Amino acid sequence: MAPRRLSPFSTIASKILIGLTGLSLVGFLCVHLIGNLLLYFGPATLRRASEDAGLEWAGSARTGSYVTVAYVLDRLRVYSRVFRTLGRVTNALRLDTIVFYLHAGEIEAWTRRPA
Repeated sequence: MAPRRLSPFSTIASKILIGLTGLSLVGFLCVHLIGNLLLYFGPATLRRASEDAGLEWAGSARTGSYVTVAYVLDRLRVYSRVFRTLGRVTNALRLDTIVFYLHAGEIEAWTRRPA
């Protein structure tokens, strides 16, 4: 009879690894689902919906916001402790006040009633 080969992971570590892999897969699917929805729900879709509602299309623009690194990390800290730690590091290095433009997929659309 051959000797049993011990696994480098315990059963608990294996279960944690499987759980993290599953969460990664779910996160990947959610991000791509949102991206696909943004592709299908764009200016052309808004234009068609407004014209179907009897309105005249006046235009659209993609919008975003100027945000600081501190704001983004503060919003993300509810998802992982990593972001809380990263927030402390950026604060200590005085990088938390850096401002950048964040386009999160918002679209503004303008219509008017026909004359």
